[in-house]
Amino acid sequence: MNSRDLSLSRRADREPARGEPRIAALLRTSCALAAELDFDRLVKILTDEATALCRAQFGAFFCNVKADGSEAYALHTVSGVDRSAFAGFPMPTKTAIFAPTFDGQHVVRFDDVTQAPGYGRNPPHKGMPAGHLAVRSYLAIPVVARDGEVIGGLFFGHSQAGVFHTEDEELLTALAAQAAVAIERERAGEARERFRRLFLSMLGHDLRNPLGAIAISTQMLQRLPDMPEQSRAGLQRIRRGTERMTRMVQQLLDFARLRSLDSSGIPVERQSGDLDSICREVVEELRTSYPDRRIEEEYEDHCSGRWDRDRMAQAFSNLVENALNHGKPDTPVHVRLWRRNGIVCGEVHNQGEIIPPAAIEDLFDPFRRVQAARTAKTQGLGLGLFITHQIVLAHGGTLFVVSSEDSGTTFRLSLPAESE
Repeated sequence: MNSRDLSLSRRADREPARGEPRIAALLRTSCALAAELDFDRLVKILTDEATALCRAQFGAFFCNVKADGSEAYALHTVSGVDRSAFAGFPMPTKTAIFAPTFDGQHVVRFDDVTQAPGYGRNPPHKGMPAGHLAVRSYLAIPVVARDGEVIGGLFFGHSQAGVFHTEDEELLTALAAQAAVAIERERAGEARERFRRLFLSMLGHDLRNPLGAIAISTQMLQRLPDMPEQSRAGLQRIRRGTERMTRMVQQLLDFARLRSLDSSGIPVERQSGDLDSICREVVEELRTSYPDRRIEEEYEDHCSGRWDRDRMAQAFSNLVENALNHGKPDTPVHVRLWRRNGIVCGEVHNQGEIIPPAAIEDLFDPFRRVQAARTAKTQGLGLGLFITHQIVLAHGGTLFVVSSEDSGTTFRLSLPAESE
């Protein structure tokens, strides 16, 4: 049996990749780790996101604590269950199962930990302590600093067998490495804004070039005259996915610019134009991307003024797509624009799940996302609404949201219509 892969079954290793949602989640978590300097919050972000990524029922982070030359392993944070679930149990020791993690040797994964070599051979418990959470699937990832110091370990469990796969190992190993760098930075007290700007800028530029090549190649293939319909549909899916990833990259670059030390906000280049024409174009593009959804528009008159056309298109696209993603599929999204007393007003409304009042307070903060109960998943980096808010502010406007069971969710903006 390979010492690194202690799985009792290889059937799940052939599972296909899960695609963009996991990539987006990994990007978002990486950015959140890079942006955080507080150790407690950093470890909490790491544990929560890693638990969700590998579909564990619970996850925990144990710190290596050294005092007087001895080592101990202290529970720092948990995810998926209340911390009381671990109360009353002794801290883990370097048994055959735990030692590779706490020594920083390698990843440990079992399809069924109760069948693993060495399980149940460590007194006094001879297996799981009485009252311990049920664990069959087991995954543990060491978090190791660049100098070889073992910071701690991530541990994940599930009551069913065969839940964790090779892909989970790879994703969480990469995440643990990024977390180790972030923890080292926190300990060393590096400048927060400088590191975040460098990290996000490099990430954005490294992704932009291959995405551009994919987009151009896809467009060229779609122009071939005798392209089979099935292939053409596949290329369209690739194109839409590439467009979504490109928007994420742009959001990362915008965020890096906003968080730079010398930033005074998102730069805008105003030109005379009608805001309703910008919004119409955005809606038309989204109808193509969401052919099964209805978008209803209402424009009272030409909302003329001086706008940064690309930025306002980005803002409206974020708001309308957000409404499409979180609204009920059988109800339309409403888009409305009007002008009163030199102020251009707009609304984007959907009839879907409400945003909890506690979430509204920080909805426009970076990396904040509201998970929809209906879909039980979220996509994106959690930067769209933050960037949209910054664009509106850069135009001298305001943006807020109201949400209730009776009326649904409405994003409302107001913008001063500068003279032509």
